[in-house]
Amino acid sequence: KHYAYVKISEGCDNPCSFCAIPIMRGKHRSRPMEELVAEAGALVRRGVKELVLIAQDLTCYGLDIYGKRSLDELLRRLSDVEGVLWIRLMYAYPSKFPREILPVIAERSNIATYLDMPLQHASTNMLKSMRRGITRRTTEDLLAHIRDTVPGITLRTTFIVGYPSETEADFEELCDFVREQEFGRMGVFEYSQEDDT
Repeated sequence: KHYAYVKISEGCDNPCSFCAIPIMRGKHRSRPMEELVAEAGALVRRGVKELVLIAQDLTCYGLDIYGKRSLDELLRRLSDVEGVLWIRLMYAYPSKFPREILPVIAERSNIATYLDMPLQHASTNMLKSMRRGITRRTTEDLLAHIRDTVPGITLRTTFIVGYPSETEADFEELCDFVREQEFGRMGVFEYSQEDDT
């Protein structure tokens, strides 16, 4: 294969009301950078050209083992691995997004100008009910900052519709938001109850 998924962490500390990942996977646990750099080198030697970085929440990377969010440093170190032609980021959590990764994405030619960020909704009422730790306004400010810092970036997102207590006004607000933002890719899922959430 020309690409490989590289899991940089496991678990999640976010309190989203609809999600069972913390129940199933436990607390967020980052893998050491040295281990990830070694894995990247081994993958390149097997012919891999693209590394797809995945986690339940990429943006918390390093907080548990380095005492700070360290995704920017990890990106620099992985992009320096000889033979890595492309790095793609999947599943960035919007609340407390580490903005310091954006200049790294902009300056490194082998990091894709692509970001997968599941926003889940746009209505502040729904975001509060979902316990996402962000509002519509802060989401819009974040998206504007991302686009300003990394011109031409492709943003992919997902949304949940039919969430308990979602009103027609909340739904219409989400539709307006989607029209305004013009995402590169988008998935929409109907809410379904997860055990113990």
